Parts: sequence; structure tokens; C-alpha cells
Amino acid sequence: MQSSHSPTLHSLDPTASLLTKVSSSLSRSYGQDFGAISLIFHQHLLPTLTAKAAAADGIKVWQLKLAQSALWIRLTGNVCLAFLFYPVARGSSVLPVWGLTSEGSIKYHIWLGHLTMVLFTAHGVCFIVFWAAIGKISEMLKWSYSDISNVAGEISLLGGLGLWAATFPQIRRKSFELFFYTHHLYIFFVFVLHVGIGYTFIMLPGFYLFIIDRYLRFLQSRSSVRLLSTRVLPCNVMELNFAKSHVKEVSSNSNMEADRLSVIIKSEGSWSTNLYRMLSSSIECLDVSIGGPYGPASNHFLWHDTVVMVSGGSGITPFISIIREQIFMSKVSQSKTPDIVLIAIFKSSLDLTMLDLLPPMTGSPSELSNLKLRIEAYVTKEKEPIVDNSKRVRSVWFKPFPTDKPMAAILGPNSWLWLGAIISSSFIMFLFLIGIITRFYIYPKAHCPNRFSPGYEFFIWREK
Repeated sequence: MQSSHSPTLHSLDPTASLLTKVSSSLSRSYGQDFGAISLIFHQHLLPTLTAKAAAADGIKVWQLKLAQSALWIRLTGNVCLAFLFYPVARGSSVLPVWGLTSEGSIKYHIWLGHLTMVLFTAHGVCFIVFWAAIGKISEMLKWSYSDISNVAGEISLLGGLGLWAATFPQIRRKSFELFFYTHHLYIFFVFVLHVGIGYTFIMLPGFYLFIIDRYLRFLQSRSSVRLLSTRVLPCNVMELNFAKSHVKEVSSNSNMEADRLSVIIKSEGSWSTNLYRMLSSSIECLDVSIGGPYGPASNHFLWHDTVVMVSGGSGITPFISIIREQIFMSKVSQSKTPDIVLIAIFKSSLDLTMLDLLPPMTGSPSELSNLKLRIEAYVTKEKEPIVDNSKRVRSVWFKPFPTDKPMAAILGPNSWLWLGAIISSSFIMFLFLIGIITRFYIYPKAHCPNRFSPGYEFFIWREK
């Protein structure tokens, strides 16, 4: 939500002259640097927060301070918004520069998201209280085409609040689909927020990189991937084995199967339950689309003499990949492999069948004998083991569709080069489009400056 500070409101709102001065200064200088913005506040705003200045504008000192606080809150919220989308670009070219991965950066996105919504909500509440205090609550209904639109800010804030409400753990864990689809309100939030607010375009670089990454992932998910086989466990767990492209294009879960990539899924939600039911039935083929993988390969566990791994339930899956890699290293390398201690905790004895996934589908349990591996498995919710020989691990081989392709990285082996080319070319096209709009639409009407919002003025130069 944003305040409206049009010069034509001076006769209606005694604070318009002061707030317009500050807001227009921000609009002109926001794209330069944050130090300049701070200097503007100190030069133009702080010296005016006196009883004499408030009386001259026909308001009280606390009302003047409230308006000033709302402006500061808006500025801080825009800074948080500027960094909000960088952590969620999974194929980002920025995160590796700082030694970060997409999955390791999600926490920063969560922190920035909460902070952004707290600040924008506080900004909106402050201005509503301010308008009510000076008797101008009708400002909430103002929609300006050449200045800041209050209605656009209010609509954007409502969309942001709806998105924010679905992010809390109580909702996200119990209804992930609600969280997922509600999160798409970010499109509504961002584009409505920018109606008449040119200086919030400072967040466009991060959002632009996110949109490119999201579009590339969308294109990847449209093609079918070749599903070779699956292992269905009686504990509602399934392992899917996909064909993989050239070894250097995709970081496999282990080097034991250089032409395959395995994904292990625990059946808990509606989607995974339906998938488990389909794989348990007699089907010859399955049409699958998949996105990823994302992030660099990690082999830091090879640096240690002893590796202790503690897991609970389906949390054993990343350790399966580590053990498979150790099996491969014990075969091809003469160097000493680390001692491995796996402590696995399960709810029922049926879940112990997950240990059958330690060797790959094309391997055998005897390969584990080459490792210095000690497994300690504990069952927590059974006093005595339940033996049911009718429930065994079942392997299924599929007939691939002719159109299926091996799994590959989004942009292939030269992903950095292609990503740079896409970003550069699309940005040049963007500048070209802005030039056409400026020449054939904006320039002919340049003698009517009030027809254009600060958003247009941010991108173009016009003769005054």
C-alpha cells in the first residue's frame, strides 16, 4: 500500500506539500544508491519534524512523525523486496558466486518474505491511521494514473497477505497444495504493486533473473523423461530410475550407475499415494515429466576418516546416495574409504525394507562387503517384529515411449554460457522494446507530463 502525494491535493490535504517533496525526491533518486536516499531523508524530512512545521501544515507532531515512519518503513520494505527473489532462482548464476546453493538459500527467502510482509503491512496500517487522523480516509479510494496509486497498493497488499497466510508451517505442512498454489499470488502482488510506483523497480533485477529461471524450468518440465524401472517397497516407498544423458551434464546420485538417476519417494500425500498405487499395479509404461536436478554435486564426506549418519524414516534417502558412492570408490580407487556408521530409526519393522535400497537396482548386496560399514537399525513403535513374507520388494521394468528423452540439465553441459546469452539477449530485446514504446507512444505525448506515471519516467529521459 502506498500513499498518494499529488501536488493537486495541497488544497485538500495540508500535508501534501511535505510528503510530495520527500516522495518525489525518492522517485528521482531511488535508482542511484541507498546513501543518497538516506541523505534525502536527513536533509528534507528530519529537520521539518517540529511543532512549528506540523502547525504550518495543519497537523499534529505525532501525525507528522507517523507519516515519516510510514515512508521509512516503505523504503526498508522495498529493499527487502529487492533481494527476495534471488534465493529462489534454482539455476541462479548469482548464488554460486557467494558459495550458496538454491536449497541452502531458501531460509533467506523465508526471512526476507516475512520481513517484507511485516514492513509493507505496517506501512499500510500507518497510512490508514494517518488518513483517519486527518479526516482524509477517502484517500484509500484514490487511483492515480500519473502518481502513486493507493488502491493499487491496497490490492497488492491483500494479495500479499493471502500468500503470506499460507506460508506458516501449520498450513504448509498439512496442505502443501494450498501453499503451492497460493504462492502464485506473487505475480499479482508484484505487478499490481508497480502501478505508478517507479522507484520500486529496484527489485526488477532479482525478479527478472527469477522469471528467466522459472521459464527455463517450465520448458524442461514439458518434455517427457525416460523412466527405466522402479522398485516398490511394502513400506509405501518407491524408487524411480530415470535414463540420464551424458555423465558431465547431470550430477548423478552416485557414479555406480553413470547412465541413470534415482529418485526415492515416500507415499504420504494424495499425489504420492496415487503414484504408489499406479506403480504397484501392472502397467507397462508411465509418462513422466521432471525438473532438475539443481545445485552442484557434493562429495565433502570423502574428506573424513569416519562418517556417522543418523536418520529417521525416509530421511535415510540422502545417505543411500553416499553409501552408493562409497561402494563405487572402493572398487575403482586404491585409496582408503572412510569408515561409515549408519544409525537408522524407523517406526515399524516394515520400514526396514528401505535398507534394501542401499545397493542400486543393478547391483547386489554383496557389494556392501567391500565397505567398512556398520548399520544400527532401531524400530520405535513395535515391541516385537512383525514377520510378513508376503510383502517383498518388487522390481518393475517399463517400456519407454518413443518420444521419451534421457534426463539432462536444463541448458546442457555449457549451461553458464547459454544462461549468459539468454540473459544478455533478452535484456537487449527489453531495451529495444522500451525504445520503440518511447519513440512511437511516449515521445509524441511528451508535452503532457501528467499523463505518465513515475514508472515510465524511471526508464526514459524526457525534456522538461
